Amino acid sequence: MKSEYIRGIRGTGLSRGKESVKRAGTELPASFSMFSIAGDLGAMNRKNKNYPFAGALLAIALCGASGTAMAGSFVPAANVQLGTLGYGLGLTFAVVPRTFNVRTGFNTFSFSRSKVYDGANFNGNIKFQNMPILADWYPFHGAFHLTAGGWYNNNKITLTGVPNSGSTYTINGNTYSASQVGSLTGQMKFKTFDPYVGIGWGNPMWGSAWDASFDVGALYEGAPQISITATGEAANPALASDLNQVRNTATTDTANYKWWPVIQFGVSYRF
Repeated sequence: MKSEYIRGIRGTGLSRGKESVKRAGTELPASFSMFSIAGDLGAMNRKNKNYPFAGALLAIALCGASGTAMAGSFVPAANVQLGTLGYGLGLTFAVVPRTFNVRTGFNTFSFSRSKVYDGANFNGNIKFQNMPILADWYPFHGAFHLTAGGWYNNNKITLTGVPNSGSTYTINGNTYSASQVGSLTGQMKFKTFDPYVGIGWGNPMWGSAWDASFDVGALYEGAPQISITATGEAANPALASDLNQVRNTATTDTANYKWWPVIQFGVSYRF
């Protein structure tokens, strides 16, 4: 029966040239596609009535193996990145090989500095925390890509001033004592989700496992959101009014700063 089964397979054309189906196992030409094999198996079933399920079972097994191979193409590349939005880690996935990738990650950066100015202790802090969700299109199927997407934006700049005993503040042209103002805090932050457009070079999902990339673009943050508060303003309506005026002036002065330039370098490794 086994020899008849082998002859039946050979009769369908599954044996091509020097490549043949052997008793010890099945050897198929590398040029075979799943579709050609499925067609040959169908012919085998029609010619060999005694083995109606053999072709179906083998087809299922081959398709399962093919599906596993295709799923492997979605293994990501991991990257480290450094740029004007901080430093961080990311992942890239190929949706359409050499044509369309998607990527995400997380960036952070923190910088603080303290200084005494006009009798007050000021502490400034820049803190970046942001996460991109980007799509890269490779129109020429090379390294050059066009990018669009957005960033979760938790970037903020904070300045806090604490006056020394006996010192004063001048706010909106009016003078207040340290005890009247207390601690003074100014903060600039941005919209939570910001659209991004850019161009770049590098495709971590194609070619060598190691890849270097470069991106340049712009993040639309909109006008900065500015707040200026003092611990003593609740008990002093005049101070609260002056702080509100200073806040309005600062908001007007920064209204045109809606775009954040993005320059980013990265190194990636594809698993």
